[in-house]
Amino acid sequence: MTASGVTVIACAYGDYWDTFSASWIASLEACDPQPAAVVLATDVPRPVPEWCENVVIGDAHMADYYNAAAQRARTEWVWGSGFDDTFLPDAFEPFESDADCYFMPH
Repeated sequence: MTASGVTVIACAYGDYWDTFSASWIASLEACDPQPAAVVLATDVPRPVPEWCENVVIGDAHMADYYNAAAQRARTEWVWGSGFDDTFLPDAFEPFESDADCYFMPH
């Protein structure tokens, strides 16, 4: 099984957008290959790039944001990203495995 078909999900609420959006977006734009999709759940509408779906759910618990984003994923794999984490350029390189779940610190 390869790691192709990955949806990145993340959440940003409060001051996280102002603090981390530029670095988070830049790190995703530098990835080669790109993830299949990116879904960001937020408290209010955010000016995301066209390649990122913004799901607005209002004031909620962090788990609610992640759940709302994960429900939008249409790929086999979902990568839960912290909004204050950045990606290495090769983060989405395919690899062979028969595992059902992966966890990696960012």
